[in-house]
Amino acid sequence: MKADMASHLGVAVRTIQATWCDEKLTWTARQSIVGTLLSELSKERPPAEFAIVFRAFAQIGQQLGDPRFANYLAAWLRGHFIRSPRHSVDHVAVFGSNILSIALQS
Repeated sequence: MKADMASHLGVAVRTIQATWCDEKLTWTARQSIVGTLLSELSKERPPAEFAIVFRAFAQIGQQLGDPRFANYLAAWLRGHFIRSPRHSVDHVAVFGSNILSIALQS
């Protein structure tokens, strides 16, 4: 696994929380921030690790309570020709939740 995923996810979480609902930023800028974070965190990761990163982003979207976030994630996947990771794989889901919990604490 790439070094310190929890730390990187923590930075991504705080960045998204600070920017997604900031109406001073354009809609395009907010999408770009999330897309760049998702691209960088998933770069060169195997599918199981990408699923963890994506699940963490999906959980951030649930916490934000903004359906546009989930819509953007779905569009990002389609635009990158990636099938939506299924959260039914228990070890990926649990590990992803644990990573996000650690990330939120840092």
